[in-house]
Amino acid sequence: MRERILRMESVVKLADLSVMPKDKLVKALVHKSRLVFEKNYTANIAALLKNFPADYVDDKGVKFWTAPKMTPSVLEYTQTDNDCVEFIFHSVNLFCYIFGLPEIKD
Repeated sequence: MRERILRMESVVKLADLSVMPKDKLVKALVHKSRLVFEKNYTANIAALLKNFPADYVDDKGVKFWTAPKMTPSVLEYTQTDNDCVEFIFHSVNLFCYIFGLPEIKD
């Protein structure tokens, strides 16, 4: 139930973005994209590793992180990491598509 409420709140926040002036909207979309990155690649991975550390062994003595599962690593956003920048760029363009804005080229 809580997850459903959080999703609804997210939809409402995105709807609020749709009435912003276009210049402020792009800046807000960059911020939203950065939050998505932080949630998916920093916070969620950190929580997963907290529950299942790299050396986690279950009660039967079996290592959790064995093939085909690979131990993930937490990603911190840096402007010098091309993958991080590409994520933000493409995420913003997806949001632009949703709001009917022209694609950002640079």
